[in-house]
Parts: sequence; structure tokens; C-alpha cells
Amino acid sequence: MQRSAATVVVLVGAVPEGLRAVLGTHTTYVLDDGDPLGAVADAWVRRFDEDGPVGELEVAVTGTVQRWRAGTIELPDYYLVTGVEDLGPTRRHWYFGVLHDAAPRRIVPVGPDPRRVLETLEALPPGPWWPPLDRLLDGIDQRVPDVAVPNATSAAAVAPRLLTPGG
Repeated sequence: MQRSAATVVVLVGAVPEGLRAVLGTHTTYVLDDGDPLGAVADAWVRRFDEDGPVGELEVAVTGTVQRWRAGTIELPDYYLVTGVEDLGPTRRHWYFGVLHDAAPRRIVPVGPDPRRVLETLEALPPGPWWPPLDRLLDGIDQRVPDVAVPNATSAAAVAPRLLTPGG
């Protein structure tokens, strides 16, 4: 499978109002709010927030890996996560635990200001590519979220400090 020549960025969280106007037409980035791991992330969060049906996560992983093997989905170059403080602890851990552990420089928190998003895009650090998706998701049902961060305010303060572009 051949990856896109453009830098593909998935925006997670609230898309800042006016973002597309700030980006204009002179950009080498493809911004997308469709997360190729969205079904897996949702099922993983539901599993550990104790309201997900039995087998949901396994079905989501199997379907996602099948689509990846068929070449119909690929992981983005980066995830920009907006509204970190609004994410529940389990979803925060999906991005800043599970995915961050797999490719630390590819998960970047960003504030809601569209100009800050643009600045972040211009400063995205290079880094190792994702592991193969089947390996990334292998054993995900056994990966328990870290709930050491007691509230969203603490996570918002920690994540940007640890995961800033170029850091």
C-alpha cells in the first residue's frame, strides 16, 4: 500500500471554529475528522468504562485489521487532539497512553485556537512510523487504561507539557 504524499492529520475532539479559513488553500496537510481507529477506540473505552457489550472490542479490532490488510484504511501521519480537558480519563488514555506508546511523536495535544492548530501543523516533529496495525492492536483487550490522572484539568496540564511538538 502506498501512503499519501500529503501529511494526513486526524483531528480528534472539537474542531476549532474557523480552522479551515485559517488554513486557506496553501497547505500540504489533509485534515480529517474520520479516525480509522475510531471503532476500536470507542469499543475500548466502552469496555473499560464497563458498559460495552461482550465481544464488541474484538469485533471492532477484527474489522479494522481486515480493512487495513485490504488497503482501505491507513493510519494518519498525526493525531491532533483538541479539547484534551474534555476527554474522559479512559479516552485520554487511548490517545496519550495506548497510541502515544506506539508512536509518541504522532499524538499531539493542541488548544482550540485555529491559529494554534496551524502553528502546531507547521511544527510537527518527524518520528518513527506506526507499528503495523495488527501488531499495534494485538492484545488491546488486555491493555487496561491508566486512571492515575484524577481529573481532566490535571490531564490537560500534563499532556501539553509532555507531548509538545519538537519535545
